[in-house]
Amino acid sequence: MAGKNGKIRQYRKPLNINLGIIIFSVIFIYIIICVFLYFTQKQIQPYEVRTGSLSVDSVYRGIALREETVATSTDSGYINYYAREGERVGSGKLVCSVDESGELKEMFEAGEAEDGQLSTDDLEEIKSEVTGFMGSFDRKQFGTTYDFKYTLEGTALKISNESILADLESLGSSSFVTLCNAPESGIVVYSTDGYETLTADQITQEMFDEAGYQKNQLINNDLVSSGDPIYKVITNENWSIVIQTDEELAQFLLEEEYVQVRFLKNRNVSWAEVSV
Repeated sequence: MAGKNGKIRQYRKPLNINLGIIIFSVIFIYIIICVFLYFTQKQIQPYEVRTGSLSVDSVYRGIALREETVATSTDSGYINYYAREGERVGSGKLVCSVDESGELKEMFEAGEAEDGQLSTDDLEEIKSEVTGFMGSFDRKQFGTTYDFKYTLEGTALKISNESILADLESLGSSSFVTLCNAPESGIVVYSTDGYETLTADQITQEMFDEAGYQKNQLINNDLVSSGDPIYKVITNENWSIVIQTDEELAQFLLEEEYVQVRFLKNRNVSWAEVSV
C-alpha cells in the first residue's frame, strides 16, 4: 500500500483591516505633533482685553460761522418763496417774488392755484424731517417747534412750485411782480439773526446765552418793504462751529486734531478739524 504524501501546505490568512485602529493611530500621531510644536514654538503670553469707550460723547450748542449773503427787497409787497429752505439753488435761479399788487396772494387765498400731489419722495422727505425733530426736541427749547413748523411750510412750498410758477405765467410780464433770483449758488435760508458777518474773534461769552438769541423768521406771503431782508444764501460748504469748553477738554481735542460730530437735528455725521 502506497504511503501518503506527508507535506502540509500553509495558506496565507486574508488581511483584515481594522478601521478603528487606523483612526486611533491618526489621532495619536496628531497629538504627538501638537505636543512637539507646543514645546518648540515661542509661547505667547495672553492678556485680557476689556471693552470700553475711548470717545468723548458730549452734547454742545454752538455758534455756526458761515459765508452768508443776505438778499434785500428792492420793492414793497407780498413775498412769495419758491425754493425750499435748505435747498441748493444755482446762480440766477428763481428764489422768490415780491407782489406789489397782492394779486398772487389773492389767488392763493381764493384757491385758484392747483393743489400739489405728494409723491413718495415728498412723503419720505417729510418723514425724515419729523423724525429729526422728534430726536432732537428739548422741552426747554420750545422755540424749535416753530422752526420745525417753518421747515414743513418750506417743504409744502417745494411741492406747490409748479402751480405757483404757472400762476406767475398767467400774470404775464406784470410790472407789479418782481422776480428775485439768487446772486450766486448756495443753500437758501429764510431767516436772519445778525450773525451773518460774525467772525471767530468777535464771539463773546454772552452770545452763547440762548435767552438773548433773536432770530428773524421770514415767512411766505408776509408784507415786506424795500430794503428788508428776504432770504440769505450760504455760499460756502466749509464752515465752523464754535463751542464753549474747559481747558482740559480743549487740549484733548486739539491733540486729536479731528473730531467726529453728529448733528442732533438730522443725525448727519461729519468730521471736523479742531482749532483753538
